Order: sequence, then structure tokens, then C-alpha cells
Amino acid sequence: MIYHESQGIYLLMKYFKILIIYSLITTSINSYANLIDINNFYNSEVTNLDWLMLTETQNMSYNEVTYKIETGELKGWRYATGYEFENLLTSLGGRPRATCTTEINYCGPNPASRSAIISMLDKIGITNPSQFSVDQESLGLISDTNSSGLYHHVAQLSYNSYSGYAWTHLGIQKLKSEKQSTIGSFIVKETSVPEPSTLSILILALVSLSLMKHTKVTK
Repeated sequence: MIYHESQGIYLLMKYFKILIIYSLITTSINSYANLIDINNFYNSEVTNLDWLMLTETQNMSYNEVTYKIETGELKGWRYATGYEFENLLTSLGGRPRATCTTEINYCGPNPASRSAIISMLDKIGITNPSQFSVDQESLGLISDTNSSGLYHHVAQLSYNSYSGYAWTHLGIQKLKSEKQSTIGSFIVKETSVPEPSTLSILILALVSLSLMKHTKVTK
């Protein structure tokens, strides 16, 4: 009788082990799928947001990007606000200057802000390289709109290596249906954290293996 009970426990643990292994494989596949595009976004630990590279949405209108978000191609992503844009710049060392013109908060040859802007250009992608007097420039739509709600603001980062002048701008506006080859979209999502279920499965796996070993010893 003891043998049969032990055998039953052994079979139960065996099936349970198979189930755990299957769950681990499934979890790993899902995790890998979520990390395929890891090189296409920048993770900001300060803002706790992932920032999609502007080049991923370059030459797309606000409506086109919104459609991709709603249909699942960009599931989990959303448009960044002007506040989040400036918060990211500040997290990289940028400092607002009172001497900037209207709509411009970060400007001039200020070393800290210049370094932050150059860093941000590198992290989010350049949409308008080597144009006119500007060496590097990134432009992206944000969620903020004008008073009518018909136009969305465009956040701009620019840097001129010759003069050492760098600045940001939030005054450009585009219609929801309007697109431009040099403009992308500032898309973000909350930084994902490891799912507790994965840790739970690992713990259950260890417990299962321990029980199986104990059952064999009893037999």
C-alpha cells in the first residue's frame, strides 16, 4: 500500500514537472518576444519610461501612429507629453535657461544642456541630419495640442557643432493627419518589470524536484 501511494505521488510529481517545464518555456518565449526590439527604444530609469526610437515612426502622422497603437502593432505604447519630454532632458542633465526665446526652455552653449541634448539625440534617433546650419536634429510629435485640439505640438532637439549651440523647441504644430519625412513621434510606455509569476514557477519547480527526490528515496 505504501508502494502504491509513493508511486502515485511520483507520477503526480512527474506530470507536475512536465507542466512546470512547459510553463517555463512559454514564459521564456513570451519574454524573448518582448525583448526583440530592445535596440529600438531607450530605457530611462529616472522617468521610468521606455522611449521608442523616433526613426520607428518617422514620416507617420499622428493618426497613423495612433492607429498602430490601437490595433496592437504598438500595443502598450502611448504618446509622450511635453512634460515627460522635458523631464527626460532634465534627467540627462539639461537645465532650463531664462534667456531662451518663447517656446524654448533649453538653449545656448550651456555645457550641461548641450551635453544633455546631444545625449538625447543619440538615444532617441536623429530624424533630420545635416540640414542647413544644423548638424543634428530630432523632431517628434507629442500628445500636447493647441487650444482647438486640432494640432499637435512637435518637440524639437537641435545641435550645431560649429557654434556649439543647442536648443529645444515646442512651438511647431502639425495637424493629426499631417506627416513629414523629418518628423517622428515621441512614443513611450511604462518600463516593464519582471512578472512575479515567473519567480513563482521557478520556486514550484525546485519544490517539485525536491519532492520527487524524496519520493524515490522513500521507495
